[in-house]
Amino acid sequence: MRKSFLGIIALLFMGITLQAQSPADGFKEAKKISSKYALEEDAAKKAEYLEQAKQNIDIASAGIQSIEAKDLYKLWTLKGEIYNNMAKTDSNMSYINPEHKAKYPEAASTAYEAYQKALGLAEKKWQKSDALNNILSAAGSMTNSGRVMYTEKNYKGALNIFEKALDARNLLTENGENGFLASDEELNDHIFMTALSASISQNSEAAAKYFGKLYDAKYDNAAIYDGYFRALKETDKDKAVEVLAKGREMYPEDEGLLIAEINYYLAEQKLDVLVERLKSAIDKDPNNTTYVSTLGNVYDNLSQRESEAGNAAKSTEYFNLALQYYNKALEMDPNYHTALYNAGTLYYNKAAILTKEMVELSSDYSKAGTAKYNEKKVEVFSNFDQALPYFQKAEVIDPNDIGTLTALKEIYAKKDDLEKSTEFKTRIETVQGGGKNDPFHKM
Repeated sequence: MRKSFLGIIALLFMGITLQAQSPADGFKEAKKISSKYALEEDAAKKAEYLEQAKQNIDIASAGIQSIEAKDLYKLWTLKGEIYNNMAKTDSNMSYINPEHKAKYPEAASTAYEAYQKALGLAEKKWQKSDALNNILSAAGSMTNSGRVMYTEKNYKGALNIFEKALDARNLLTENGENGFLASDEELNDHIFMTALSASISQNSEAAAKYFGKLYDAKYDNAAIYDGYFRALKETDKDKAVEVLAKGREMYPEDEGLLIAEINYYLAEQKLDVLVERLKSAIDKDPNNTTYVSTLGNVYDNLSQRESEAGNAAKSTEYFNLALQYYNKALEMDPNYHTALYNAGTLYYNKAAILTKEMVELSSDYSKAGTAKYNEKKVEVFSNFDQALPYFQKAEVIDPNDIGTLTALKEIYAKKDDLEKSTEFKTRIETVQGGGKNDPFHKM
């Protein structure tokens, strides 16, 4: 009981001590500890001093209204120095150990803000000069911190600090200092990292702003055309298409831009245009199974479009082209799941269309009507039979693909093979419940 009582007294005493420390005391202590930090050589001790200096300068800046006006420039300069040292410590550690996680990710930004305030308070020429030099140092720290954040996949944080570094550059330039991101190359490289951070963090407005600057500057990197296109496509489609076309013209071999173009025309259902784009891509890269299979998919979509329009002959023509390109992709890679699944779906969808026609014929009980119904039924099951081997092999390659399992369940049900249909229903439930299947079929 006595020990507990003494412990409470000790805690109360510590609380009184902390409360008693005024902002002015915090400022004095921060100056004293910073001097020790500058002279200390032991890394562990330096880290301890830096943390103590941070705690004290934070107390001082939180109570800034009680600090004498004559000390404000010194206080903000000291805070900038302490936080800049924190940022530099993190940066140095990341160079030594790539796995290092930043302890003070926002320190460089805080240092910059403190130095900005010092600049606003500078009355003498030397004070202004020192403040600008300090801002220059903090700007470099922000660039380093931004790259660490980007590496750590903190893209939102990286965007924020990269933008502040650009603000610092503008401030320095306005005051006649041109030492930070001085060359066009350095500046554009920095803007590129800012744009990438904006794009990955899904800030389309910022991405459009920074990719746009690089686009106007004719920055030599295909990624800016892809990024600028993606940032614009929801808000300015015409400009987005112009950027994409320019990128394809400048970098005709770039796969990222080609894929962006393919996806755009697929989304817009501009299939006729897409056929020409894909044929051109295949001419340049004939061994690319993705392009070949995608062209098959485009013809598949065209076949469905013509079927819905009642153009049976044209639908059949596109159907055959789709099958030709799916099979061509499978000749290149017999285990290409996408092509197997799409080829099976091609026949499955045709069977579904023919089933609707068969149902319409079912109400005609005449001899001729019955004959037509039976012919259509043979055609329906012929297409299911042709779809089946593609889905079976696709299931061997990926026994947990819901689309493949669903198609097999339905086809076996149509063929009155209830045992297998039930098996695949169970397999679907296994995947939906988070489980895994071994392949059912053997190839």
